[in-house]
Amino acid sequence: QEIILLHDWETLPYDNFSPHEDIISDRLKAFSRLPSLTEGIVIVSITTLMHRVPPRHFVETGVLSLALGEALDIQRFTRNLTKNGYRSVDTVYEHGEFATRGSLLDVFPMGSDTPLRIDLFDGEIETLRSFDPDTQRTNERLERIDLLPAREYPLHADAIERFKIDWYRSFDGDPEKCSVFLEVSQGRAPQGAEYYMPLFFDECESLFDYLPSDIPLIMVGNNFDSAKRFWGEVNNRYEEYGVDPRRPLVPPSRGFIAPEELYAHVGQHCAVEFRDNTNASLHYELGAYRPDPFAATEDFRNVSGVGKLSVLIKSHDSPVLLSVESAGRREIIMESLTGEGLKPTPVGSWEEFKASGSDFGITVTDITRELFIAPNAPALISEDQLFGQRVVQKRRRLREEETDTQAIIRDLTELRPGLPVVHLEHGVGRYMGLEILTIDGHDAEFLLLEYANDDKLYVPVGSLHLISRYSGGDEDTAPLHRLGTEQWSKARKKASERASDVAAQLLEVYAKREARVGYAHTLDESAWAEFCDSFNFEETPDQAAAIEAVRADMCAEKVMDRLVCGDVGFGKTEVAMRAAFIAAH
Repeated sequence: QEIILLHDWETLPYDNFSPHEDIISDRLKAFSRLPSLTEGIVIVSITTLMHRVPPRHFVETGVLSLALGEALDIQRFTRNLTKNGYRSVDTVYEHGEFATRGSLLDVFPMGSDTPLRIDLFDGEIETLRSFDPDTQRTNERLERIDLLPAREYPLHADAIERFKIDWYRSFDGDPEKCSVFLEVSQGRAPQGAEYYMPLFFDECESLFDYLPSDIPLIMVGNNFDSAKRFWGEVNNRYEEYGVDPRRPLVPPSRGFIAPEELYAHVGQHCAVEFRDNTNASLHYELGAYRPDPFAATEDFRNVSGVGKLSVLIKSHDSPVLLSVESAGRREIIMESLTGEGLKPTPVGSWEEFKASGSDFGITVTDITRELFIAPNAPALISEDQLFGQRVVQKRRRLREEETDTQAIIRDLTELRPGLPVVHLEHGVGRYMGLEILTIDGHDAEFLLLEYANDDKLYVPVGSLHLISRYSGGDEDTAPLHRLGTEQWSKARKKASERASDVAAQLLEVYAKREARVGYAHTLDESAWAEFCDSFNFEETPDQAAAIEAVRADMCAEKVMDRLVCGDVGFGKTEVAMRAAFIAAH
């Protein structure tokens, strides 16, 4: 059986920024698999179900397939990638990006866990391989790949024309003053364009159009009230933000599904609803069985994790399975348990545990919640509940800690001829390519940089760390410096003086702030630990640093001055929730 989770966009209705590429990738992958799903489970929230989605034919016809030995016109193929929403970059790191270097084509397909490298020979695909985006090293060989569209809406000429026509029909005012209209008209994808999806298609569909007509539904919780609240939020935001003539909004009925329409779809299926309603015609009360030490009959907060496990095994009359996060954690915990006289049986799955006949087992899973059904049924407990240590769950966006700034050129694949760059000692020039020069009888590779008046500078490849990206404006109009003059040194000196002036002003501001006394919050450490343990995900290193810094600020008498920045969906809310907890307690 296959389990498909359809992710939410994780944006508020009518937001003017787009979902993260990884979210779109997961959604498109789900859309592509749903029509052929014959046996499995689809998990979706009621609010996600209320979003209209692209029609099935868009996903089905937008797939680009490649196989070994096929002829491939690289220019035509990259044009097709662009039409499908992929972005041309120097080096591929994220979903929806592609890069060309001679006969090599790198692309990170939506719906794929890894980017792919296509090697061409004489116009044919010689090899297909996955590669690591961090090291750029190839891994697994592939026979065939399918590339999904990069977005949930098209950007080819016909779709843009349809968008423009529907815009004229839907909105009054001058479209030339609307940034979304101008961006789409030029074939670009503006932030928040997902909420204009109905303009790209003759008609959007619902998730029900992707599913078999006889599929049963299992609904957990009071979904109708949740749907009404979300529909109210959609309409409120439409009324609040739809008054801007520079960004008119698509009416809620075109982009979302009203609760009445949604439940009309639900009524066409066999549905089982689980929610707390004692007045329902069919009502079955589920027991709330929780053995000690989780029955809250006694205070076990000061009992060790091993002690809690001993109490659980004694109080529960059936087998107990302990879930840990990794094989290493399993060995450490087994050693600790053996010292206390507890010897769990290592198993690979729930089925294996039940078949083993063991009263106490241990397994490696991502599960972080306990499962207590009844006194005569096996129980599942995770180390999270026992030891207060967070199981590492895979976040949707896995990233290594970055120590380099965005301006640093990390390798030669990031450079292309004509790209403006900044040399630490000589200023702004244009990278023109690699050249081999013979120095003292030895061949060596040099970067050729072109400056004003066609002056040339050869930089050894080993000095790549002296080169950084130009970020002062448009690449085509970058002002080139003159070699052999003081132009660059004067510019650096002037910038340094300005920085010194700003630094002096900041020092004065911060000196005044340091002299003031702020409010120091008092933190209940046990309540804080309990609150932090309730979050499902382990913090990233950046999150942990931000949380600790905010906590230190709020608990000190120093006046707080801190700004938390982060991309959409990267955990700023979790930092803010902890700050709110400190303020409330």
